[in-house]
Amino acid sequence: MDWLTVAASKEGQEAFNPLKGSICARTDCDPKLFSEYSQGAAKDWLSSTVVGSLMHGVVAAPAWATSIGTAIGLFQASAMDAGAQATFQTHLLLPANQTVPASRNTKSTNFMKWAAHSEPPIS
Repeated sequence: MDWLTVAASKEGQEAFNPLKGSICARTDCDPKLFSEYSQGAAKDWLSSTVVGSLMHGVVAAPAWATSIGTAIGLFQASAMDAGAQATFQTHLLLPANQTVPASRNTKSTNFMKWAAHSEPPIS
């Protein structure tokens, strides 16, 4: 618990984040302690729409992320010609055609319909 208290504190974040190259989760940190890039990233974080990460489980369920990762890996290992592009697109659509569990969305039964809604995905 003591570690969490320090890590979440203004002082803890101002000490740790500049060394890591990340920005504070807090909004009261001193921007002068951070690099020019991190200062810009902190401003963007406050004013821009944050887009989730596929690799961190934010924009797709783990099974979908695995299918998409497989499709990307197969494409990277291919000749990357027109045939490989068609196969890549087919593999990318596989997770989209999977049934969405009711616990994730009761409004639709497949991902393509679900993705059209403005609700964020739940990982």
